[in-house]
Amino acid sequence: MTHGPDDDVKNATARYVFICFGGAGIWSAIPIFLSWMVTMFDGREKRAISIALINGFGNIASVYGSFLWPAWVKPLYHVGFGVTTGMLGVAAWMTLALKWRYGDIGVVRS
Repeated sequence: MTHGPDDDVKNATARYVFICFGGAGIWSAIPIFLSWMVTMFDGREKRAISIALINGFGNIASVYGSFLWPAWVKPLYHVGFGVTTGMLGVAAWMTLALKWRYGDIGVVRS
């Protein structure tokens, strides 16, 4: 079974609702990830630096992000959605791998 442009959601309300669900899922996971990640480091200074590095690398997205959504691929933006979905998958895999490898050693130390 193949999917083409005719299979896309045409209803603007449905698109808006699903974008809200996606945003809620992503943005609600960020504080949980940050709170878990900073517990992996000993000391206040290391934790502060880890938060700064995480935020810094996250803000780099505004630099490359504008190139992922070029006007010539509108209205479907397959490039941007594909790269974003791939990056979310890699981030989820890395989080699970780190959780498996290190567990909650930061919580045990605290």
